[in-house]
Amino acid sequence: EVSDADKSLLESHRSVLESLGVEFDDFGPRSVAVRAVPALLRDEDPGTLLRDVIEKLRDHGESERREGAPIPLLEEALEFLACRAAVKFGRRMAPEELERLLADAGGMDYSATCAHGRPTAIKLTLEELERLFKRK
Repeated sequence: EVSDADKSLLESHRSVLESLGVEFDDFGPRSVAVRAVPALLRDEDPGTLLRDVIEKLRDHGESERREGAPIPLLEEALEFLACRAAVKFGRRMAPEELERLLADAGGMDYSATCAHGRPTAIKLTLEELERLFKRK
């Protein structure tokens, strides 16, 4: 269920959403049916995801980079979807999944921060690592 304004907002951004793998159909006067989501978000509740997308679309005009230039909608949407698909703190991972994640990360261009400005990695010297594990 969505409001008329939200339904109109989704329609006006349909091409961007479909390019990202979010597909929906009209499902009545105040409803939409989510037909597809990106594979990385297959475990997400589609209704919650769509409501969050609507919220992002509403807020889009207010989004600006640090230097004051507006963030293009497609870039903002990609950041949003990447954040949703990211491995979150506390999630248990099978050894094979962890090995794959590390292998994939090794072959990527590296950014020191996520879209929110939080660090994505830290560098520890051997001394710091030994001190953390009380080896020295």
